[in-house]
Amino acid sequence: MQIRRYTDADFQQWDKFCALAYPSTFLQTRLFLSYHGNRFDDFSCIAENRGKWLGIMPAARSLENSDVLISHPGVTYGGIIHQGVLVGQLMLEAIQAIGCFASKQGFHYLHYKPVPFFYHRAPSQDDLYALFRLGAK
Repeated sequence: MQIRRYTDADFQQWDKFCALAYPSTFLQTRLFLSYHGNRFDDFSCIAENRGKWLGIMPAARSLENSDVLISHPGVTYGGIIHQGVLVGQLMLEAIQAIGCFASKQGFHYLHYKPVPFFYHRAPSQDDLYALFRLGAK
């Protein structure tokens, strides 16, 4: 699994991915996030395997603390958005890979704001379990 940074060329695919994702609302779409313009230093990322998208995470640098990556400061909640593939061990691996990605970008902390479960199209809280397994606070 590789993690790469979102680019403007991913705009349409990102929104199509959100439309079919379990824990997604309009707040995670690029159409909504683009409302913020350049207010945030965007570090949204894409988890993929051989070019196939496994999950996405809207994220940006904290305005208050430059070494904090927030899943996204411009929305109430964000977290990892997926279409049912990132479960169990794969979610654990995705969160570890995002941590490595963030570290390579110069971040020391990840402020993770999951999508509340009542917005999920299907039960999916593997991200919270993976964070627990990794000792997140």
